[in-house]
Amino acid sequence: MSYLLHPPLLDEVGLASALRCYLDGVTKRSRIDISLDIEPRQFPRLPRNVETAIFRIIQEALTNVFRHSKASKSWVVLSHEEKRLVVMVRR
Repeated sequence: MSYLLHPPLLDEVGLASALRCYLDGVTKRSRIDISLDIEPRQFPRLPRNVETAIFRIIQEALTNVFRHSKASKSWVVLSHEEKRLVVMVRR
């Protein structure tokens, strides 16, 4: 369980790569086709606590999509512009 709350990849390679890996697993387990859009492509490393919080927010949002929406597709958007960070999960 602790692995899912804070996967080692998060510290090793950062949020973007950890999300890609996590979303691949969720897609396989849930059969929901999840698209990930990250901007910029070379997403910067953020403070550890921020990366962990964003990862958990996306986990919870996708859990809600799986449990409540009966969706066959979902989109995750992660965007970093200057001092602004945008996280969006859509079904």
